[in-house]
Amino acid sequence: MQLGKMNTVLMFGAALLLTACSGGGDSPSGTSTGAASTTISGTAAGGAPLIGTVTVKDSRGIERSRNINLAAAGAYSIDVTGLTPPFVLRADGAVGGTSVTYFSGTDNVVTNGNINVNVTPFTDLIIGNIAGQIAANYYSGGNFSTLTTQALTVAQQQLRDRLLPLLQAVGLNNTVDLLRASFSANGTGIDAALDLVKVTVNPNTNIATILNLANNQAITDDLASRIDVTVIDASGVTDFQQIVNGLKTLESLFATSAPGPNDAALLALFDANGFLFGGYDFNAFMPDFLSFTNVGTKFAFTLSEPLTPSNVPTNAKGKLTITPNNRIPTTVEWQLNKVTVNNVSSWRSVGDLRIASAYVQAHASNLQTLTSGLWFADFDIPVGSTIDYAVITGRGLGNKGGRDGVSPGLLLVNYRNGASPGVALPPYQGATEALTPVRNALRYNVLPLTDQEILPIVDNEIYTVVFYDDNNTPSNFADDIPLNGAGYQITLPRRPYLLTELQLPGVFPAFTSPSVANLTAIGLAGGNLTATWTLPAGQLAGSIEFVRGTVPSVGGSVAFDYVGIDLNPTAVTTSFTVSAPGAGRTVMSTGLNLETQDAQGRAFQVWVTQ
Repeated sequence: MQLGKMNTVLMFGAALLLTACSGGGDSPSGTSTGAASTTISGTAAGGAPLIGTVTVKDSRGIERSRNINLAAAGAYSIDVTGLTPPFVLRADGAVGGTSVTYFSGTDNVVTNGNINVNVTPFTDLIIGNIAGQIAANYYSGGNFSTLTTQALTVAQQQLRDRLLPLLQAVGLNNTVDLLRASFSANGTGIDAALDLVKVTVNPNTNIATILNLANNQAITDDLASRIDVTVIDASGVTDFQQIVNGLKTLESLFATSAPGPNDAALLALFDANGFLFGGYDFNAFMPDFLSFTNVGTKFAFTLSEPLTPSNVPTNAKGKLTITPNNRIPTTVEWQLNKVTVNNVSSWRSVGDLRIASAYVQAHASNLQTLTSGLWFADFDIPVGSTIDYAVITGRGLGNKGGRDGVSPGLLLVNYRNGASPGVALPPYQGATEALTPVRNALRYNVLPLTDQEILPIVDNEIYTVVFYDDNNTPSNFADDIPLNGAGYQITLPRRPYLLTELQLPGVFPAFTSPSVANLTAIGLAGGNLTATWTLPAGQLAGSIEFVRGTVPSVGGSVAFDYVGIDLNPTAVTTSFTVSAPGAGRTVMSTGLNLETQDAQGRAFQVWVTQ
């Protein structure tokens, strides 16, 4: 059994191999001068830590960037020696599975030293109020003459005054330096305040909305005005702090060893009776969760909706980011309910309350031809489910024929219970490939898109997924049963790369070894396989897999064997042992696949094939 995004599985079918058998660091834009070193460092976060890139731009328009290391939990440091203040900073990446861009700034730095500058939704508001417009336009314009010590002081104090009740509720006061105070993205202090608010800015009106996710109260901030005075209140904060404390308890259980499935402290954090994750109940979920979650794993929960009901909260809905030690983080839909047991109330996890897992990633591959599109590998339909197919609607999918060949949306068919569905050609005629063929056997759960289809897709694009039971009459759509009502919403943090962008140097990782000849030899006889590759700036290594297809020497069907390992996110080499093919079998194909992803979760698959 697999639990959607709890396991990363490379799902390419047999046809891939049979068809194939023919054969981070600095990126400066300016130049530093001087022998002494001056740095700007700080934390980039929006509740959960930001994974991505921080860029500093000086008053002359010179930029320097630093990729945020996965292990740094949002911490960054950039050498600005030789640059001229004032500086505006831009952080691009993902927070809790959502694509974000935040801005910050400073009027000066300590000569021959270091200054701390945070980059968060709060600092974005401070810069926007100084600029009188959205911070992104201020950064692009490049005239930072209004970024003075006095302006920073006034703008920050105005924001603190408006947030004061919430700041006090998390243990801060009206003198906390939101711009420069050191903090960690660990659910306390400034990070706790960031967890509780959602900031959105309308670029057309230059009006920001600050939403208190604990109680659904919203206040507005006209960036062009200095008279906004409405203060946010702090009701509901205690409930959210209880949720955060529960996740800290969960982290502590994995601090030095993994808890057992019957650990009382672990079980107290879940509502076993109300639990459902991707169609799996608590008893089916927990073994996979424990196998996926290793020692040192971190958990971060970000609210996607306000606590409900707002007066006496009993439900929290958001995203849980799970960061295993030395592994790429995964973000899943997650809910918690306030449960009362023996007159004691506590917040307990209930999973995603969905009948199947549904996620989408941007995807790029160099298998045979260069492709870019959408990847549905982290869809997971449980064994025994009555789901026969799904229809996904959203940008880029309007001309894919839906379930009947003429409706909007993309058809996915549940060919194999307990696995991801395949991207199918409509109309739906039954849940087998013979009746409803896959679109492309080489990319079973990938939908390649053209540049024209990709261009309309925006950051954090929302797609809707409806699962159907065909009611045992696959040719009659009228009696098909939608099993999840109006559907689940899933988010694509960043659009896929355009094919023209993928052709630029340095976008793809690239194998430097093994050669095709070496790979073929190991496929034929087995042996120690060493792979090395280049990892583009900002990308994280995920996994590598050796795949071999063989047939019996005399008649019989194709069989495949796999050797796959998860990688440290910064890995650029690995070695593993491949056994010899079974006796009496002829090798038809061998392949080696490296999977990486960037900060926005866009996946890259690079192949060496025989």
